[in-house]
Amino acid sequence: MEDVTQLKYVSFSDGGEAMTGLMSGSVEALSGDFSEMFGFLESGDIGIIAVMAPERLKNFPDIPTAREQGYDVVGANWRGLYVPAGESDEAKEFWKAAIMTMAEDPGFHAALEEAAIEPFNNFGDDMHDFVAGSIADVTKLSKEIGIID
Repeated sequence: MEDVTQLKYVSFSDGGEAMTGLMSGSVEALSGDFSEMFGFLESGDIGIIAVMAPERLKNFPDIPTAREQGYDVVGANWRGLYVPAGESDEAKEFWKAAIMTMAEDPGFHAALEEAAIEPFNNFGDDMHDFVAGSIADVTKLSKEIGIID
């Protein structure tokens, strides 16, 4: 399809609902968190066209990236830890240190690898800039393809 504005976008509230839509045939394709998909991949219930990662996944080297197929996109599914505006510097440092300690833990790395989740560690102003850039990119794209005005 050359004109993506002709694609019907269906919003789901979570990965389970999206997978139900795919398995029931109410949608033909979906984009989702790979860690939620690989059980269905291993059972043979779904096929994965591409991962939107910068490189192939270490544990799934046979699945090509979107870039390898000519689409220059990366769609990282990231999570953030947020505190209320005006939180003390001490509280922010406490949580930053706690998350950094967790991110360095070998057990945490093993859990990520088992779930086919690539590490993504970003903190402070770097994370703020990343989130702001992501919001701007998604807003621009959503307007271009007609999801929002």
